[in-house]
Amino acid sequence: MTSTMTTELTSESQTSMSNNCTNYFCISDDDYIDRIRDYVFPSTFEWIFVVLYAAVFIGGLAGNALVCIVVWRNTPMRTVTNLFIVNLSTADLLVVLVCLPATVVGDITETWFVGRAFCKLIHYLQVCRSFSPTLTELSISPFSLSRPISFLI
Repeated sequence: MTSTMTTELTSESQTSMSNNCTNYFCISDDDYIDRIRDYVFPSTFEWIFVVLYAAVFIGGLAGNALVCIVVWRNTPMRTVTNLFIVNLSTADLLVVLVCLPATVVGDITETWFVGRAFCKLIHYLQVCRSFSPTLTELSISPFSLSRPISFLI
């Protein structure tokens, strides 16, 4: 049985060697490079998503940074509620700066360029970011339940 398999493998490798294939599809290198370009570079529809992602990136970066700067510079604004809002804003900044660009590249090219460690870090940060608003709301809830009227005023 093994001799049959080695004979088949040898005949297949000799066939591919006789064709002088330099790539997976056994096509010319120019056609192969064109296929890679068509696969990796965005189409017109995908450029629309890139523009929308860029708008979200700029808006998220500017808005969340302004929230942090306003609360940091104005001492009267440093209340407990505003500090919770700054907490949410920094979590959003983390997502905008770290997760959004990697998501755009992954969605458009359908390939992962930045390595295994960054892949794990991105998923970890996305999970941490999803828990941040929940934990902030849970920390506000006991205060609002113990004194509901004063919380509304």
